Amino acid sequence: MLKTTHEAASLTISKEELLVAAKNFLCHAEANKDLVLLDNVQSPKFGSSDLLFINKAKTKLAAIRLDNRGDCEKFIIASISYYLWFKELITIGETFFHGKSDLEMYLFSHDFSAAICCLMDSLAKEFRVYLVKYNILQVEDFDEPAIYFQHITLKDFPKDKLPPKKERWSEAISTKGKELSTAVKISAQEFGEFNQLKKLYLA
Repeated sequence: MLKTTHEAASLTISKEELLVAAKNFLCHAEANKDLVLLDNVQSPKFGSSDLLFINKAKTKLAAIRLDNRGDCEKFIIASISYYLWFKELITIGETFFHGKSDLEMYLFSHDFSAAICCLMDSLAKEFRVYLVKYNILQVEDFDEPAIYFQHITLKDFPKDKLPPKKERWSEAISTKGKELSTAVKISAQEFGEFNQLKKLYLA
């Protein structure tokens, strides 16, 4: 029997509940059925993953970071910085343990702007970082809210909402040497660290 649903973002869902749902979403994907939960790895500068998994063959790590504070631009910059730091840590470890592991990261947020999707599209060839949008839904005849997840890419935005292709990078983040837009709440230090990491890995 079909049930009606409506978005209910105002309903209170704790971070722990969101993480349980995100874990189930990731582990039920066909490619991730053999993932095992690990302890999170903490960076002194860039924080930690909220959940970290490894497959049974120990060839793939999958990290989840959850934005439940509504500051998505800052969340994306911090997450990419963490991803680059973690990749470097894995590379160093490969030298000692003679094994190779790939790193994937899934970023969960209630909303992603077109500018963020343009940025991530530009970085897609270098980084295995995926955007997942969550919506909190109220389902007819159910007391508890439901959480709906959706992978987000550029194709999910109407073309008239996107900047021209050649301008996408410059609109997604400011170029080096220019002041950050006041609409984006990212400190100069955070943006400088991101630029250093980008230069190191994309040079």
